Amino acid sequence: MYYFINNTVNKQQSGIGHAEMKRFHLFKKYKQPVKILTTDFSRSLTDALRFHGVDDQSAINMYDFFGKTAHVPTRKFGIDDLHLPDKFKVEKIDKHYDVTQDARLIMRIVMRDDKPDWIESITYFDSAKRIIQGDFWDCRGYRSLQQFYDRKGNVRVRRALDNHGKPFFESFDFHKDYDGDHQTLYRLIGYQGYDWQFSGSKNLIQFFFDELVKQDRERGENDIFVSDASLADAWSLLHMRQPAFKVMHLHNNHSNNEFDVMHGGLNFNYEYSLDNFKRWQGIIAPSPSQAHDVAARFGDQPKTFAIPVGVVPDELFNQPKQDFSKREPGRIVMIARLSHEKRIDHAIKAVAKAIKKVPNITLHIYGYANDESGDKAKKLVNELNLKKAVTFEGYTDDMDAVYNRAQLSILTSTTEGLPLSLIEAQSHGLPIASYDVNYGPRDIVNNDKDGFLIKSGDIDAMADAIVKLMGNDQLRQQFSDAAYQSREKYSEDHVWKHWQDFDRDANRFFQNLGEAVD
Repeated sequence: MYYFINNTVNKQQSGIGHAEMKRFHLFKKYKQPVKILTTDFSRSLTDALRFHGVDDQSAINMYDFFGKTAHVPTRKFGIDDLHLPDKFKVEKIDKHYDVTQDARLIMRIVMRDDKPDWIESITYFDSAKRIIQGDFWDCRGYRSLQQFYDRKGNVRVRRALDNHGKPFFESFDFHKDYDGDHQTLYRLIGYQGYDWQFSGSKNLIQFFFDELVKQDRERGENDIFVSDASLADAWSLLHMRQPAFKVMHLHNNHSNNEFDVMHGGLNFNYEYSLDNFKRWQGIIAPSPSQAHDVAARFGDQPKTFAIPVGVVPDELFNQPKQDFSKREPGRIVMIARLSHEKRIDHAIKAVAKAIKKVPNITLHIYGYANDESGDKAKKLVNELNLKKAVTFEGYTDDMDAVYNRAQLSILTSTTEGLPLSLIEAQSHGLPIASYDVNYGPRDIVNNDKDGFLIKSGDIDAMADAIVKLMGNDQLRQQFSDAAYQSREKYSEDHVWKHWQDFDRDANRFFQNLGEAVD
């Protein structure tokens, strides 16, 4: 069984989340047993998984595993289901209800935004109007979490409940730091007839991984863990006691020095994993160039596999190519989180320069904000008087429409892994102008054929590339035709061949393991 590991799954996914889902559906298509594995407690997880086409049988969450709540049916739970006493007064205020008795606030009931007649949470108050308890509902309609507060409003105890209201997990927060770790005690209640205590989440997750492997081995299955969130789960994976094929998946530059990937400091997301390089059974890099550099820096054991994170679905290959005359004249798109490493300001400044020579161009930025970069970028747009030319479109799921409408895609990041946005743009026949950063752009873009690779940080050169492409209809069409040809290397069949090579190595591991046991 393949397990693709992440903290959680959200409806609005990051690039890593999108890559994981593309891989999951590729495995499903080729009938390779696979599950999405998550370790965070999330009340909205089931809705998010279903949104991305993942059913209950194809996902496993640590808390659902221990609570035996993986296959709970969804049902409505509203205010009437509370059966409040007649002596309580219930008053609707905006999106919540206040429940009082003799003018004293007893509880506050908050309803879900997407289902206004379903309960989201209930907060309970003492006679001094201090919060003493919070109850929270899972998206499937049952109370799944309780929190208990001290007199200062700090959460002291969290309790996870199954769909029958029985607690199966507790955490106790001591609000003390020791060696940089916030001290919390974790406890599983009644698991296999015993209560289990853990000094932190890493130990709990390790126990979960081991229990999962034991369960699968009893059914004759070998487990392959692909970690898409090694910052959170590497320690737990590398301290497992049960045999499994454990692989760290790189999604970005392994070094935080884009100019010296062989000696520069390590990206903090991968530092622990790479410091323990030889304890893995394999490493996955999304591009051949990064796979080469990782092997050169850390060694050839374990093997570093070069497997693309992007997959162009067969459905897209079967669709007619977008007629360039149907694209919106001058429309440039940038698909990126509004985050400092994406250098949104470079794209805006480049457009400010290019628009002087090609007045009809517009830049449309798609992505959610996760730091102050979004506000800074919007301020820059105002300062440069580009409000009519630059639009922040937010997050969207309809990427086909985004790419089919545009004439050019640009990327100005400081570092990447193998940017999905460029693969997707290319697969829709879009010319590309991208900074030539580690890693990905040079693996995707064929310079001067289907796009332009530009020295990292050179805003003037980016502006020149925009002018060159957006000012020449014939060149754009030529690059678009080439882009459609270039996308072949990310076809489902091509990417799956890489995974078949990987699978053979994993099977050899288990074969050798069996021989050693014999």
